[in-house]
Amino acid sequence: MWGTNGNCTIPTNATGIIANITIVAPTAAGFLIIYPADATQPTASNLNWKAAQGATPNLVTVGLSASGAIKVFNKFGTVQVIIDITAYLLPATTAAVGGRNRISLDQIARLRWDQDPGRVATFATGNNPGGIAFDGTNIWVANSGDNTVSKINLATGTRTDYPTGHGPNAIAYDGTSIWVVNASDDTVSKINPTTGTTAGTYATGNGPSFVVYDGTNIWVTNYNDGNVSKINPATGTVVDTYATGAGPQGIAFDGTNIWVTNYTDSTVSKIDPATGTKTNYPTGLLPQGIAYDGTNIWVANSASSTVSKINPVTGAKTDYATGSRPMNVAYDGTNIWVTCINSDAVSKINPTTGAKTDDPTGNGPIGVAYDGTNIWVTNYTDSTVSRLLPGQ
Repeated sequence: MWGTNGNCTIPTNATGIIANITIVAPTAAGFLIIYPADATQPTASNLNWKAAQGATPNLVTVGLSASGAIKVFNKFGTVQVIIDITAYLLPATTAAVGGRNRISLDQIARLRWDQDPGRVATFATGNNPGGIAFDGTNIWVANSGDNTVSKINLATGTRTDYPTGHGPNAIAYDGTSIWVVNASDDTVSKINPTTGTTAGTYATGNGPSFVVYDGTNIWVTNYNDGNVSKINPATGTVVDTYATGAGPQGIAFDGTNIWVTNYTDSTVSKIDPATGTKTNYPTGLLPQGIAYDGTNIWVANSASSTVSKINPVTGAKTDYATGSRPMNVAYDGTNIWVTCINSDAVSKINPTTGAKTDDPTGNGPIGVAYDGTNIWVTNYTDSTVSRLLPGQ
């Protein structure tokens, strides 16, 4: 991967890449695994498909080997693979935050710390932002208070608002389109990220809450129905509906299974995406957000002020303290980030030790996402989004 290929130059100290991986013309049902060339092949897949399925993308973050290489494994048949690199990752620096390379010497001489790209920044959104996602280029925020979604430039915070359905509260990206859950309409909107045009609005179950893409289908949790909808992203058709626990909210994909937090049950459901077979494991009280870090499942327990680290094979859990009333979870490749709405802060947690540092946000932090460089947090009460540098 190191060197210049086309318009992309990757330095020899790069440790990983972020890429849009697209499969084309598969001859058989199968799956794809992307991993460092000198590592043991993992069991979790990055993309899954059926025979003759149309072009299917997924955003993948993968480490590089000591020689700067990756391996691509296809289980069955043949398939064309397109790797479109959007960013590369560099080793963490041991220099203090605010080191001389962040801004120029001229900027330092003129005391232009306002131009420091690593400083904490706050940008306006629509009213009452909640769900948040990154599409490889821009940050997207669902604004439940004015029925819009905001597309936000990473560097400047400049935003464009596009209409959605009523009560948009969650958002996901499938490699091609932005998907927005409209809680008040019992629908999900499919939006073109370039034009903001709504390509389709499709029915879900009652009380849709969160959304995720598994490389093949869109999945939406239906809080009032106690189930999850599996949706064909091309047609918007509900392919299947599978039972969860009571009050399903957060949803994540670990490369093999779908995971759903059950708010009323205080459990998490592991669901086979092909059959709907589920296994429930205990969490803390009133679980909401959920994320996968490549090894473990992480669940924010809103009434316990904890986050649960769950072994995806056994369901065994370890609980770590967070701020007050944790809401949602994200992983930045090193740390776990949990928004804590009553603390007006985001908790940065070491996934091995559980050691915690709280960073201030705006008022009412709910959603959290990572863009490959910064952590982004939606502040529901302020109608803003905060941009934080993970090293700060």
